[in-house]
Amino acid sequence: MKFAAINLLLAVLLAAAVASVGAAGNTDGPQESDAYEFPVRPGTPEWRTLRTHNEKLQVCQVPEAVLTNMSTYGLAQTCMEYPMLTEILLDICLQGGVDKVVSKFNGLQELLRRPDVGITLYHIYKSTDPLAIDPASPPFEQVSYSIRLAYLELFLAQDESLASLVPKELPKLLATCLECWNAMSTRPKAYGRVTQEAICLLMGRVLLQIPYEPFVERLQGDSQLNTFLSPGCPSGGAYLDTIVESARRYLSREE
Repeated sequence: MKFAAINLLLAVLLAAAVASVGAAGNTDGPQESDAYEFPVRPGTPEWRTLRTHNEKLQVCQVPEAVLTNMSTYGLAQTCMEYPMLTEILLDICLQGGVDKVVSKFNGLQELLRRPDVGITLYHIYKSTDPLAIDPASPPFEQVSYSIRLAYLELFLAQDESLASLVPKELPKLLATCLECWNAMSTRPKAYGRVTQEAICLLMGRVLLQIPYEPFVERLQGDSQLNTFLSPGCPSGGAYLDTIVESARRYLSREE
């Protein structure tokens, strides 16, 4: 019951932040969205009638006819609004949480099959301002915004997303991540450990995808870094600092 209540609260708060994440700032991506609007979601009378977890999963599936005809941009927006997205946070390992949610939601399965998944998510990510949330707003609103940004970073960190990007886009994505990290550092109350791990998981995997040889070599002799980058499990130590510093070094070479 405790976890169900927490999930319901998070789902309602995150739904309120949908219009902010992915809409702040300018974007190189499409402006019109054909995203699916979930008819049953936390806060609706119908949701309160659902008795089991499986029932909730079933009503949150996107109809196949809608799914296959939806643009990748609309599909990405749909996945960001998925009512059960908060279940990612129930796993101690970020990748484990993503894998479980993907296995249960046809929207994410379809998104990760799209050949333009990476560039579409990148356009949304680049257009999102991590400082858009008012620092004077209630703490739960700040956290809900930051967690939605973390979900977007986790989607981008998937193998399918990164593999779909052409090589010249990878340094651009890394630079955007570092800009976001620097901005996040000015708002420690909003961006806690989970959000820091999500963006570092993305940066670390981008460095491997490039590949940045000094980072690849460092990974071979660093068990904590390995543990973090593969299953996305927190492993202690200074692995986040290692990733951020490696990103800075790589980008300084590119200037």
